[in-house]
Amino acid sequence: GEKTGIIAATLLTGAGITVFYEGMLLLASLLLFLLTVSVTLLTVFRQRSWFQGAFLPGVILGIAAIGRGNFLLFVPCILIFFVLIHKEIKKVLAKSGLLIVAVLMAVSPVSIRNAMKTKTFVLLTSNLGLNFYIFFFLIILIIKTYTFNC
Repeated sequence: GEKTGIIAATLLTGAGITVFYEGMLLLASLLLFLLTVSVTLLTVFRQRSWFQGAFLPGVILGIAAIGRGNFLLFVPCILIFFVLIHKEIKKVLAKSGLLIVAVLMAVSPVSIRNAMKTKTFVLLTSNLGLNFYIFFFLIILIIKTYTFNC
């Protein structure tokens, strides 16, 4: 009943794990916020100036991509968005170029640091091979499961 709920809530407020995570700003929360801000700026300022409509969302998307490299996959989607909303090829090329420059400006400090430390070019992280291995392992597992069940 109600008394049990109050007792449980009181015990939970003093638990160490909840106190620890309550004070942390987790990376997933921050990256989701940055991605939301970037997409919101793209949609709100789609007809405005180049700075608001492409540069600012590009910088924010680049900062989010530093935390999670998969966010770079949004860049081609945004370029397609520019093609769909603008009829003039000049505007599409200008906004697309500005977006790409903005993303590269945000990502370049990490890439430069990686190049200095590893003496090779690594855009954001070097775990691409591991991700491909995990992906193809799952594909093979699904194929084996499907073929044995049929």
